[in-house]
Amino acid sequence: MTPRDKIRSLLAQVAATGWTDLDLTRAMERHPTWSEKGWLPVGSDGCGNYYLLQTVAGEREKRPVFFVDHEVDLYTPAYLVASGLWEFVVFVLLYELRPERGQPFFWPFSRAEVLAIDPRLEDSAGDLPLPWERH
Repeated sequence: MTPRDKIRSLLAQVAATGWTDLDLTRAMERHPTWSEKGWLPVGSDGCGNYYLLQTVAGEREKRPVFFVDHEVDLYTPAYLVASGLWEFVVFVLLYELRPERGQPFFWPFSRAEVLAIDPRLEDSAGDLPLPWERH
């Protein structure tokens, strides 16, 4: 089984769980360049933008998650949002729970609050911009 077939199989399994409304298989089919670059969609904002995991480690063995903006370029990271998949999941859960806890929105644009949860984010950036540098 090729790496691409393994990714397709994994995406089909995730989609079958109903855990997410993101059709990962369809996203990968629509954007084959992502798999060529080693990018795996791990989320969507529902507006055509995606959160992608860099599955191929860079020079520092990092596998960060970044945001791509469909209005700018779906094949160039707009900015980094988490230093890894686990940190991304934590941010998404905190974001989803914020209304129940009466907390304001902070992720990914509040530098102090984001780095308090994910201190490795700045070290993971490399050439990628950070969200607070873009807004």
